[in-house]
Amino acid sequence: MGIDGKLKELRELSETHVHFLRQPYGSFYSMDSLDLQIIEEVRKRGPSNIAEISRVLNVAPSTVSRRLEKMAVTLKLRILTNLAYHKIGIRRAIVEIEPEAGSEAELMERVSSLGYWFQSYRVLGSLGYLVGFKIPYGFYNAYESLLNSLKEKYGVKRLSIHPLGEIVGVGPCFQNYDAESKRWRINWSDIRRSLTESSPIILDDPPGYSMEADPLDVQIMLILESDAQTSMSEIARITGVSVPTVSNRIKKLTANGLILGYVANILPFPLEDSRLLQLIAEFPGRTEMQTFASGLLQTPFLLSFQKEIMKPTLFARLYLPNREYPSLSDLLRSLVREGFLKGFSVVELDMTSEQSRKIPVGLLDSKGQWQFG
Repeated sequence: MGIDGKLKELRELSETHVHFLRQPYGSFYSMDSLDLQIIEEVRKRGPSNIAEISRVLNVAPSTVSRRLEKMAVTLKLRILTNLAYHKIGIRRAIVEIEPEAGSEAELMERVSSLGYWFQSYRVLGSLGYLVGFKIPYGFYNAYESLLNSLKEKYGVKRLSIHPLGEIVGVGPCFQNYDAESKRWRINWSDIRRSLTESSPIILDDPPGYSMEADPLDVQIMLILESDAQTSMSEIARITGVSVPTVSNRIKKLTANGLILGYVANILPFPLEDSRLLQLIAEFPGRTEMQTFASGLLQTPFLLSFQKEIMKPTLFARLYLPNREYPSLSDLLRSLVREGFLKGFSVVELDMTSEQSRKIPVGLLDSKGQWQFG
């Protein structure tokens, strides 16, 4: 494409791809600027630091607590904890599975019997599934062999295993949401610049998979992962230790990098008019990948992403309005034509089919060793 063609494309993006989305997901419409500030501070400091959040925002602690409770009810807001799984000897992976017609139920029953799966979605428009695993590194090769053995036994059309690094992402970015007018401003020219011109972030593979925590630490981490708002008294009750012990353990886990941060799990667009996507983006090199990743963090669509181990490839979970999907597809295609992207694939996930669970803490023995399951 010549210079004139590129200028025409940019003009079209500027003129037609600036969308204003009003009345997003349910009561999200009622959120004001203080609600958004509270969410941002919770992401930085965690939901247990109410006093510090109230001091930073200059409001009463009761105001922060009350607003978080309201958003949990009206917006289904959940605060999750990002964990450094490689520091407890676990490697993450995503498995793409497409069974032959007729073998789907039996195959997925076998997959769900494995001990270390934690999430699965059905892929819309096919017989495929996307299944997330957290596998002890010592068993990883055995798990790969086990999963590959399913191909012949159950007539699997396609099965791909992708080892991944740690999850990055804190939930949607609100910088393009106007709390006064209650609308998002989606400008695809700005998104394009963010994805191709942002300062790169560092995305490295985990340096190793050693166990840096004892069984109590791991139990606390798994509780906080699915609900960071679980009170210390409740964690103490579950684990059978004192509240001060729980508090000290959480501080130590954070200081030692086993707790990486917090995620505000919220869907900012209407469920009935939006789609959940899995983007797999391959890049010619690390610089392009890390620039793109940095730009993703500035969008309202991103839920999370992970780097594929030993490859300049990102697996990104996106949630966006249906009307924005053609613009996303056009943008990705143009980045391939320009050589910024090497290739990509996008599949839509059936949100109603989600199955998820915590890794059973019973798979960790009293000596801190993971058991095969």
